[in-house]
Amino acid sequence: MTYFTGIDVSLSSVSICVVDDCGEVCREGKVDAHVDTIDDGLHAFSPELKSVGSEAGALSHYFTYGLQAAVFEVICLEARQVKNTLDAMRNKTDRNGACGIAQILRTGWYSRVHIKSLHSHGVRALLASRKRSWRSASAYRSFADTNDFRADDEAGRPTPRSTTGT
Repeated sequence: MTYFTGIDVSLSSVSICVVDDCGEVCREGKVDAHVDTIDDGLHAFSPELKSVGSEAGALSHYFTYGLQAAVFEVICLEARQVKNTLDAMRNKTDRNGACGIAQILRTGWYSRVHIKSLHSHGVRALLASRKRSWRSASAYRSFADTNDFRADDEAGRPTPRSTTGT
């Protein structure tokens, strides 16, 4: 039997809903927002669960990499598309959101969101820190020029220029 798993993520907890290929809810639950507890909850239902769907959001990277390490195929759904679909529901709760995400997976009416690799995030962080340090050095040079400072001593510390002309 094919199962479709939807998770609705909040900061402290995750709602899980598993539906079968006929659309019947097989399992619902709420667990702490940690990859290990989600993994335990899913494997307690069936060790045959392979894919998990979630809405793109701030914690998507954490859950995607964690659940992929736990041997799940993680499908990250485009947030606006999921929101528009779930807006048709009368009761908007985390539990119903998880069931809605599972139903979206079952029907196949979704767009996947690409999650960048950890290496890509590392490179981006390095480039951002490089840009920040370059800007601060540039601002320092501008300040030194404006306020008549120069680097005279061996350590390169700024010292005020003398007014005697030396």
